[in-house]
Amino acid sequence: MQYLPRTLLCLLLLSLFCATKAQDIDGGSFENWRDINGYEEPVGANGDTLFWGTNNKLSLLGGGPLTTFRESEDVYQGNYAVKLVSKYWDLEPQPLGVAAILASGYFEANIADLTKSFRLGRPWTTRPTRFKGYYKYFPQEDDQCAIYARLTKYNTDSGQQDTIGEASLTVFETVDEYTAFDLEFDYVSNETPDSITIVFTPSAYGYEFLIGGNSTLLIDEVSLSYDPIDIQLIGENPMLQLYPNPSTGQLQIQGDLSEVQSLEIFDLQGALVYSQAFESTNNSALDLSYLANSTYLYRFKLHNEKQSTGFLEISR
Repeated sequence: MQYLPRTLLCLLLLSLFCATKAQDIDGGSFENWRDINGYEEPVGANGDTLFWGTNNKLSLLGGGPLTTFRESEDVYQGNYAVKLVSKYWDLEPQPLGVAAILASGYFEANIADLTKSFRLGRPWTTRPTRFKGYYKYFPQEDDQCAIYARLTKYNTDSGQQDTIGEASLTVFETVDEYTAFDLEFDYVSNETPDSITIVFTPSAYGYEFLIGGNSTLLIDEVSLSYDPIDIQLIGENPMLQLYPNPSTGQLQIQGDLSEVQSLEIFDLQGALVYSQAFESTNNSALDLSYLANSTYLYRFKLHNEKQSTGFLEISR
């Protein structure tokens, strides 16, 4: 692979720096809604992408309450926000507490066990550093709200989703002005996730049907963000390189691994697509064959606080 001239390389890195401030979730501004059998739910920018799900579908089952609404008057930015209101379902022999839920995923009522009705998670393969947005909260009856995002990866051995990283917030008190939440992801694994679960609810214990009647949570302008790439150029020829380059994804690391702290690979939108911490037991082989055909930026972080960077082309 021929290395790019330094001027062009600097311009590309500058564009990456600017591009990595935030990556929007499709539908994270809540400006687009769709009517579904008499109730509304937020959709993506093109009007039909279903990233979000609610439990409004309960309204089709014998008068279950609507709990998620398009809010047009009390918004942080734009025309609309989401209004979540926990309510009691007037059932016999006693009312049932229904927590309002907005989540990545979809709702399919399980009458035998309503706690299993939400199918949480949407595909996601990057590692954001922060989970952001704006909220108001009006708790009732000592309620508390929950706001969280969790990145997971399917474990073929256990048949379960392993947690890769999480960012969360619980609020007990009234918040009557739109307030920013800016939550850092706590990563417990270097793996690349395959799914993301985002949940907003005014009633954190709603899974036990414990709510405050009319506890209300408003949410607007939700996004995930990534650390800007601040790269020191160490010369035209990196001290460590990935080869062959171009590659089909089966790679070797050329250079002294004893000084390597970690390897990160970014796409040209600045999203982190691969991360690996290095120990003395690491070998020099990498399998990145799952990455799409494209050009990527790689960065080796060294123990002496220097960096070794370069471009990698995946081509099949």
